[in-house]
Amino acid sequence: MAKTFGPNLGLLVDAAQGEAHYAELMKQWRGLDGLVMPCVNAVGKNTPPVSPMDGAAYIVGPSSTGAWASKNNQIARWSSVAAAWEFFIPKTGWRVVDSSDPALPVWSYTGSGWTGSTGFSGSILQAGSSFGRFEGLFTTAPPGASGVGIEVGNNGGIGRIASINRTLSSNAPLQFAASSYDFQSGLATFGYGVNFGQTDLKNYQEGTWTPTPVGLTTTGSPTYTGRYTRIGRFCLVSVVITPNGGTVAATANTSYFSGLPFTVLSSSPAPAADAAVGSYSQGVANGTNLYLPTMPSSNLNRFVSSIYEI
Repeated sequence: MAKTFGPNLGLLVDAAQGEAHYAELMKQWRGLDGLVMPCVNAVGKNTPPVSPMDGAAYIVGPSSTGAWASKNNQIARWSSVAAAWEFFIPKTGWRVVDSSDPALPVWSYTGSGWTGSTGFSGSILQAGSSFGRFEGLFTTAPPGASGVGIEVGNNGGIGRIASINRTLSSNAPLQFAASSYDFQSGLATFGYGVNFGQTDLKNYQEGTWTPTPVGLTTTGSPTYTGRYTRIGRFCLVSVVITPNGGTVAATANTSYFSGLPFTVLSSSPAPAADAAVGSYSQGVANGTNLYLPTMPSSNLNRFVSSIYEI
């Protein structure tokens, strides 16, 4: 009777009584030892290690060499008993765990290659782990592969994810459609705003702007530093006036800085600004200009601010 080998593992499943099948029987036990609860030491490795431990297993890469030549995508397992590498040809649906990765990703064979995912089913990111654990999401992939994935990093926290749309990238933040959350920096970006139940906050910005002085009386070479913070429909702007050894004076309704970062919602004839109080002044935004109050000539630094609707 011819010996029969199983369609899945390729191991001995039947033979005639008394038939010489000792070698195949021993390989069967080794195969079961290696493929039941299977773990591999690395995925995509092309060159066999020089001194492998008994039972060391690898998913052979696409450019296999040496004793692994032409064994691409197969599982190579070293047997000290056989003193040789034994190979197992995967079938579609086979799964192995990569024990070299702290996240213990599960690699599945698709029929033409291996894809990495996790075996954890749920929506909780594991604090301190290398990867967020989601059923069916790629967390690692061979060179050139892409898919949906996230990376938490060593400083990762715990969070819940509503939806994910991201091509795998080693250090890029997790994408939520037009929004993102970077677990390493803690920075969240919301492309369509944040809903608070009653209304949406759709814009928050911080930055600088370039105040161009008009109608100021100056000596020397003063400088002007502009900053702004936008929250929703409102913008807070400020200018620091630095005389640099010279002097700066302003006249209400005549002196202003042009170049506001955002145009005022409803422009009107330039209103009079309040008088300056010490080094602090309240300007009035109109159009794209910040009108100044009357400020006597001074060599001191001054701070002018205003808030307006966009």
